[in-house]
Amino acid sequence: MSAMLSVDALWKTYVGTDALRDVSLEVSRGEYFCILGPSGAGKSTLLRIIAGLEQPSAGRVYIDGRDMDGIPARERPTRTVFQDFALFPHMTANGNVAFAAEIAGLRGSKLEQAVTWAMDAVRLRSEGNKKPGELSGGQKQRVALARAIVSSPSILLLDEPLGSLDMALRREMRELLRELQEDRSWTTIHVTHDQEEAFLMCDRLAIIDRGEVMQVGAPRQIYESPASVDVATFTGVSFAVECRVVDGGDGARVVRTPTGCVLKATFVPPNLLGPAVLVVRPDRLLIGTTSELAGGNAVRGTVTDIRFVRGETRYMVASPDIGPVAGVADPRTTSRLSTGDTVFVTWAPEASIILPLDRSKGGC
Repeated sequence: MSAMLSVDALWKTYVGTDALRDVSLEVSRGEYFCILGPSGAGKSTLLRIIAGLEQPSAGRVYIDGRDMDGIPARERPTRTVFQDFALFPHMTANGNVAFAAEIAGLRGSKLEQAVTWAMDAVRLRSEGNKKPGELSGGQKQRVALARAIVSSPSILLLDEPLGSLDMALRREMRELLRELQEDRSWTTIHVTHDQEEAFLMCDRLAIIDRGEVMQVGAPRQIYESPASVDVATFTGVSFAVECRVVDGGDGARVVRTPTGCVLKATFVPPNLLGPAVLVVRPDRLLIGTTSELAGGNAVRGTVTDIRFVRGETRYMVASPDIGPVAGVADPRTTSRLSTGDTVFVTWAPEASIILPLDRSKGGC
């Protein structure tokens, strides 16, 4: 697939503060692409520059090969859905959508057909004569989406579109967005700070923090092979502990924690010996009363807290060897664990993710 969007060496500076720092990325035609990062990372700034709502301090944005420098927002083949909906309160839902269609140059029967199609697409045709004040939050969000898609943009830009919705409505809107994108083959760029939302919805994603792109890739690639400790911890780990990669003999390498605990790792970056960070994902780790895991890792700890979350019991464990750990019970543990119990934290060597230690950021 050819690139629908190319961002080249983009910078944005506000009064001496860099909101974006040398950002470059490409989004393929028809791709659902997420920009994921914490609040203040620069995600919305990047989206607004793509939309033409802000101008970069340096760099270029290309849409379908065309340089967008000097092209105002209304003339770009993009439409944006904002978190706060930004609907006109004095207009009906149909009126809000029709207004966007008129700006796109539609008139007469073509405008009416486009509005009908867009309201049908978001399953709101029967609510078209209501004003925003008469609609629920989920319905307002769908009107905002209908207004964005009524002109069939080349790129649909979504700025935290589900942030104000409850869990049930977020699930419904996720399904609707993917359905529309797959049906119309739009290129969609979705900004969010919600890791679950990004990993569920996107074909690829970019992790951005402090104005810089940390990693770009498919969800599985980023989850299984994070490029840095920052990426790993932001996307979810049970623990992260500084360690040293040492020669374990016969060409094998192992990691040693500051307490002297030796742990196994199947995959260690080439030529990495010395300071490093060991992280393990939550779904790869078990907590129980046995240390028996064939060829695996096991460290002792004490249960400090117990939480029931979405059908599973999660345990917090304090371990002198790897610090605080979060995980679920080993299915071999038949008795219920209690706060204060001595347990073993176990995981397989292939679940150990070993990353270089960046001293400039103060370790992990």
